[in-house]
Amino acid sequence: MRLMRFLLLLLTFSCSVKNSTVFDQSFNRDTVSLCFRQKFSIVLPSNPTTGYKWGIDSSKSGFFSLESALFVQNNSGVLGSGGREIFFFQAPEENLSRLSMVYKRDWEEKPGIDSFVLFFKLQTVF
Repeated sequence: MRLMRFLLLLLTFSCSVKNSTVFDQSFNRDTVSLCFRQKFSIVLPSNPTTGYKWGIDSSKSGFFSLESALFVQNNSGVLGSGGREIFFFQAPEENLSRLSMVYKRDWEEKPGIDSFVLFFKLQTVF
């Protein structure tokens, strides 16, 4: 697990990388380097049958282009079991950005029950 995370971080330091980069909960509150407009995805645990879902906290985030999102259910075969929400983004053109997400029910006024924050240091292409 640590080796995989190290390799992912290593890849993000090179702007010659054209592939999409994947971040999961192990990157929560980390600062990562991406190229301007580089595609990346965030994978977070979720169970929409409870009414909770992940969303961007726009009051605490820079501008990010959300290209698409989907839910993938676990293979447990149990009705109502959780899975993962996957969000596909394109990095902005700002120099230093923050993406903040919150896990909550849309109809409730109270704060979410979980959060995910990534800080981005964007670099130019070599």
